[in-house]
Amino acid sequence: MNLFVRRLQHYRFDWKLSLLTAVLLPVLLNLGFWQLRREDEKRALQLQYEQRLALAPQPFETLDWSADLQYLPVLLSGEADQSHVFLLDNRTLQGRAGFEVLLPVRTAQGEIVFLNRGWLAAGPSRRELPSTPSMPAVAALVTSVYQSTGAPLLLGQEQENSGWPRIVQAVDVSAMALAAGYAGAQVFPHLLRLDQHAAGALPRLWSTVTTSPEKHRGYALQWFSMSLALLLLYAYYSTRPEDGQPAD
Repeated sequence: MNLFVRRLQHYRFDWKLSLLTAVLLPVLLNLGFWQLRREDEKRALQLQYEQRLALAPQPFETLDWSADLQYLPVLLSGEADQSHVFLLDNRTLQGRAGFEVLLPVRTAQGEIVFLNRGWLAAGPSRRELPSTPSMPAVAALVTSVYQSTGAPLLLGQEQENSGWPRIVQAVDVSAMALAAGYAGAQVFPHLLRLDQHAAGALPRLWSTVTTSPEKHRGYALQWFSMSLALLLLYAYYSTRPEDGQPAD
């Protein structure tokens, strides 16, 4: 009789231990499979980004605003409003605090588009806002659509500054257009990110995905390892000889 069979002879049901295992095991397994699904989602997102990056830029006026436009290259022409610049707060690049620079662009058709120029370092204090480099005339600039996924994470209260540039904690294109004096105008519901080689582009801090697919796989392995450890602990303590019984 092997060791496994001998251990099974000592099995006793412990309802507390069994209940704990029955509750935790499905949770740990679900977390592992959830991370695997997230890995697949991130890979699909990367593939979409690479495929759309290879496309020729599409003129902005031909876009279907209701379609999935994520990462689609776009050719934008219009007039940049440099007097109403928004600074998207809590953006860091290489450990340095700063902002993303957003400004409205009015197209020839009168539509308002918010252009993300990139990252700008913060001033020496919160009261001293950085000066925004001037933006060349917007004429046939290459951009890409960024559709925000999910609700934004707000790290602080909206700063009350009535002048310009104006700090915002999250992107709300409708509210920003209203603040810039474009009441009644048609506002494109997503940001356009300026191409890194375009005139007026600032350093870029955004990435396609915040967590790589490989990291999600690693997280899944951790959850599955914890599931296995839980089962082994359950088996060990459920088949451990009681006090006074000879150990095999």
